[in-house]
Amino acid sequence: KMSKVVIVTGASRGIGRAATLQLLQHYNGNVIAVARSNQDLNDLKSHAENELGVKGRLETVTGDITEEHIVEETIKKCLDRWGRIDGIIANAG
Repeated sequence: KMSKVVIVTGASRGIGRAATLQLLQHYNGNVIAVARSNQDLNDLKSHAENELGVKGRLETVTGDITEEHIVEETIKKCLDRWGRIDGIIANAG
């Protein structure tokens, strides 16, 4: 079964962070995590890699997803990395 590729917005805290970690840990997902806080995204990536042992399945984009260039960067990063987008969890705000 092929892993799903999911973009999660508002991914650094709360429900977005929980959804990201669930996708990585329990569903073997590949995730692009988007949030405004670079530090929180770095903490998320560090937790995923060091405590969950998830390597190479989490990419991050720092920025406000309501800005068009951040949307474009996120989609490009996802398609460049995995070639497709299977789902979006729109959790920002």
